[in-house]
Amino acid sequence: MSNRRFEMYEIRQVIVHMRSGQSDRPIAKSGLMGRKKAGELRAIALKSGKLDKVRSVPDEAVIAEILDVKHCRTTAVSSVYPYWDESTAWSQKGVQGTTIHQTLARNYGFGGSYSSVRRFLLGLKKDNVQATVILDFAPGEAA
Repeated sequence: MSNRRFEMYEIRQVIVHMRSGQSDRPIAKSGLMGRKKAGELRAIALKSGKLDKVRSVPDEAVIAEILDVKHCRTTAVSSVYPYWDESTAWSQKGVQGTTIHQTLARNYGFGGSYSSVRRFLLGLKKDNVQATVILDFAPGEAA
């Protein structure tokens, strides 16, 4: 298993699919892992006996022992993070991501891509979930 780094829960999920009898093709179609890497994982899991349905599904620590731990994805700090205050303020004012990217590049020499700004802004939206209340009125009551 090389190149892309997977989270342990992703690997565990693929093992669960393999234990249920799925081949590598449906696993790849689901987007969990490509066919080649699924085949590599299947070979490792078969060799270590982790696809045996009699045993319980291995937890993440057991999977980490079987696989090389360096394959786990680490959380990276966004390249936009040094400009957190400016980017957050602009986002709250409704400034578009493309404009934020251009301004960061022009004013601060930001070398990151637009995609990094977009991911940063998506993270801000996830953190600022707005609660809503459903107003329920009888017919004609709100008029």
